[in-house]
Amino acid sequence: MLGQRGKLDEALIFLERAVNESPKNSVYHCNLGVIEHNLKRLEQAKISFLLAINLNNQNVDAHYNLAKLYKELGLTDAALSSYGIVLSLEPSHLNALINLGNILVDVGRLDDAIIQFKKVIELNPKDTLALVNLGNVYRRMGLAEKAMNTYGRVLSIHAHDGLRIRSAVTLPVVYKSLDHIKEVRESLELKLEKLLEEDLEVSDPSLETSTTNFFLAYQNYNDRELQEIIANIHLNSCSRLGWTAPHCNGVKRERGKIKIGFLSAYFYRHSVGRMMVGLISQIPKNLFEVVVITTKGQKDSIALKIQGAADHLVYIPENLIEMQEEIGRQKLDVLFYADIGMDVRSYFLAFARLAPVQCLTWGHPDTTGIPNMDTFLSSSLIEPADAKEHYSENLYCFSTLPTFYYRPNIPERLKSRTEFGFDENQHIYFCPQSTIKFHPDVDKIFAQILKGDQEAR
Repeated sequence: MLGQRGKLDEALIFLERAVNESPKNSVYHCNLGVIEHNLKRLEQAKISFLLAINLNNQNVDAHYNLAKLYKELGLTDAALSSYGIVLSLEPSHLNALINLGNILVDVGRLDDAIIQFKKVIELNPKDTLALVNLGNVYRRMGLAEKAMNTYGRVLSIHAHDGLRIRSAVTLPVVYKSLDHIKEVRESLELKLEKLLEEDLEVSDPSLETSTTNFFLAYQNYNDRELQEIIANIHLNSCSRLGWTAPHCNGVKRERGKIKIGFLSAYFYRHSVGRMMVGLISQIPKNLFEVVVITTKGQKDSIALKIQGAADHLVYIPENLIEMQEEIGRQKLDVLFYADIGMDVRSYFLAFARLAPVQCLTWGHPDTTGIPNMDTFLSSSLIEPADAKEHYSENLYCFSTLPTFYYRPNIPERLKSRTEFGFDENQHIYFCPQSTIKFHPDVDKIFAQILKGDQEAR
């Protein structure tokens, strides 16, 4: 009762006394572990859960709470094993099925995750959490129709404006033809026009809507109008999105170094991290004070190099308001988004005015439609003649690419074609991109190459 009322310290004292008086009571050890977990005493909680299981291996709650703890500790295999034990003891444990499904999504086992969510729905057809998670998996797999139908089942149970927006902007991952793209865009326009006319209410879109417009960029159309409509829908549904940091309200800037923030969730061994590590590391420190704003937990060589180049390191909180206010406290002169449209948190952060000057570059190569985004940094080498018409931001084109790449380390000995299983006389055509980035026009190009070159592989 004390724990449920939020009186965790009092509950801890009570349960420690109970365990001392009844050291062989498995339930007491489990309950103590729950309180310790809530107090972030993770190692103590682990010991308590293991003691509870040692005393009673059939204690479902102890196995379940240990699985949750393992997940928080990043011990994925241990969490999967513990959830397996829970479900062997209680196959209809709904929370265990959902949590197991979520872990399977995290590790890329999407088909197995679908099985878990469907089990929950069979047991409780109105379990909206399982339905939303199932729809999200379908969405991730590019099964747009299945995703929207599943979201529709949720919306028939209760109203959820964030989910309505997410369903509307759900797009296929791969397109069958140019006509398919045209049909999808026409359908999207109708849905957006309807939403724009409605009185929607979303408290935190990063959690409730929880999506970006990532796949629009790969349809090979001018997305400016659609992106602006989507941005207006978000702003209409959540006025807090357009929050302005106090130092941006006409406060005169103090002399000294320009304080610049670089923001991305992908400052690690990722295409965005590789694109930005040189620029952030080489920026002249006599002119700039560098703030790196990113997510916790990345420790690879690129992440460490970017973090090491920062004068200040800020981690993005989970809550939208906390995100805005934490970055606002930095009193940045310039906020540079390495990408907008890939990560949910950075996308919705971009709606706020967190620095007098806000810009982005081509970590994700599409306009945002967001009013508070001032400038898009690109290059004349990669933009068409009418490029300015494609951007809601002011487009600034460098004569070179706005990047600083380090030269790769080339091995002294390169492998031969035969070591890769190719004949020395074959002509190898290599296009290293993910499937989502292959436009239907590319199919024709590949077909023409194969027809014109008998040695093509």
